[in-house]
Order: sequence, then C-alpha cells, then structure tokens
Amino acid sequence: MYSGFIGNSAIELTLDSYSDGKTQGVYSFKKNDNQVELLGEIYGGDLILSNSDTIEKRTEQFIIPSISLNKKSVTGIWKDLKSGKEFKIQLTKTIQFDLYDETTFSSLEFMQAKSTEDHYFRLILTKKKTEDVKVIGVKVYQKVSDSLINSFSIESEFIGLNNVSVDDFNFDGKLDFSVFEASYFGRNTTSIYFLKTKSNNYFKSDFRGVSLQFDSKKELITEHNSSNVSFQNKIYSVKNNKMIFLREECFTYDFGYEKFIPVNCDE
Repeated sequence: MYSGFIGNSAIELTLDSYSDGKTQGVYSFKKNDNQVELLGEIYGGDLILSNSDTIEKRTEQFIIPSISLNKKSVTGIWKDLKSGKEFKIQLTKTIQFDLYDETTFSSLEFMQAKSTEDHYFRLILTKKKTEDVKVIGVKVYQKVSDSLINSFSIESEFIGLNNVSVDDFNFDGKLDFSVFEASYFGRNTTSIYFLKTKSNNYFKSDFRGVSLQFDSKKELITEHNSSNVSFQNKIYSVKNNKMIFLREECFTYDFGYEKFIPVNCDE
C-alpha cells in the first residue's frame, strides 16, 4: 500500500502481486477518489501496469522498476498512452504484508477496486502474527469530501482488492454493494448485501443464499447451489427489500444424454 504523487496530484495505490510477477492494483486521485483498476506483470525488470488487459482499451500505464518495490520510497513513470505525456511517480510505502507472514495489525483500512458515482469502500482488516488476514468490517466514504457515510462490523474471508462488488441488488434503480463472505464446495460462495436508502446511505440487508445471481430484467434472484453432478436453483422476487421465495428447480447430470436434466427436488 502506497501514498504519493503522479506529477503534482496526490494518489493512493494498492498492489496485489503474485510469485510469478502477475500483479493487479487499484489507485485513486485524492481530489476525486475515483478508483482505477490496474493489471500487469514484471517485464524486463520493470513492473508495467495498465488500466485494461486489452491493448486497444489501454489509456494509461505505470512503469515502476521492480527492484524498487522492496524499498520504502518508490519512483516510476506514469504515461498517458493517447497523448504520450509522462509524469513522475513518487510513492511512499505505508505497509506491506503477505497472507501468512509475521505482520500484525488490528484495524487496517484496505482500498477496494469497485466504487459508485458517489461512494468508495474500504475493508477493515485484522491480522495476528503468522495468521491469515481477516475482514472485520467495511466502511463507506463520500467521494471528494471523504466523509464517513457508514461503518459496518462483519466477518468474512479476505480475497484482496475485489471483496466488494457493486450492483442494483433490489432492483430499485440505485447501486448497492456487497462484500464477499466465504467460499464453499465447488464454486459455491456467499456474500453480505448492503442496500442503498433514499437518504443516500446503506443498511445491511437480510439477503442470504448461496451464489446469488441477480436478473435486473426479470427482477428475480436465483440461488444457485451446485455439486459435482447436480445443482439446485431457488428463485426469489424482491418485495420491501426482502427475498420472497417463488419456486425451486433441481437438475442432475445424465451420463447417457451427457447433459443436465430436470428432476424432482424431493428425490
């Protein structure tokens, strides 16, 4: 995690790097708090990050000598790929940790990649020596003013820059947010859902279920619970910010037909 400048503009930058050099990150200018996601890798002795994994969509690039990432002070170049303009990057490392190293902290605020037009999100992390990182809360801040809008105590797994997702979960036209909670057998996951109010803040909803999928056109929620050879869908509508159960659908894999077929859910 770093704070510093691109040219004369103050920024925050958080990087998540892997042993093979693959790196993802997010940064924001402090003047507007708009998050920009970054992807890249160490190439030719430099960490090169861009704002898209598609060459045609890239508009900016970070070039940081990889050797300097282990230092307290980091320098590099930010480049506008359309105009060719370059600005010096000057950063100071505020903290560095691995999932199971001896670093400790009790309430570290950790930037998230997703934001809304008005708000940005930070996880509250805790870590004991040689233990994994745990999420114990999430905070919502107003962009530009940095005013604290909401603070929630939660317990969830830490997966990095993408614990928070943004979508309209109750189909009322306002963007809500969720926090990844846990993963289970196969691809089954759970999340904690926070819905936006008319007064421009959020509340923790009663939405619960495995691998919830949200269909904004039909205004339906599907709970998708899968195993190796079968899966179950539970369909819900939304009324007064509550999930209303409608029906259940069950499928099992038929090796003769080589496809999933519907079955009675009581079987």
